[in-house]
Amino acid sequence: MDPYQSPPESPEPTQHPSLRHDLFTAVLLPIGAIAGMIFTFALLTTERLAIPGLTQKDSQANVTLLDIHLGTTDNVHQYVWGIGFLAIFTGAGSVLGFLAGKGMGRLTHWGT
Repeated sequence: MDPYQSPPESPEPTQHPSLRHDLFTAVLLPIGAIAGMIFTFALLTTERLAIPGLTQKDSQANVTLLDIHLGTTDNVHQYVWGIGFLAIFTGAGSVLGFLAGKGMGRLTHWGT
């Protein structure tokens, strides 16, 4: 064997295992959902979201969000309003977390 000849290639792969791109989505989706829940309770405690029976703000039977009248508790129970707002903001947070996770996965795929 010539002393200047390179050794034969090893049978082991030279690439390191790559980071799974779905990992960011798996982490950021629940974080977004939790952020949506926190946002809902922040609106309730600062009384930007007023649901009679769930908040202390005197709004008779009117449900308001940021001083915009959305409806009343005469036809729909206050717990249904509360669960509805919680579901909407949790879903919106989940979608934003999903999109952020997919975006970060794309960035790692591009190598930036």
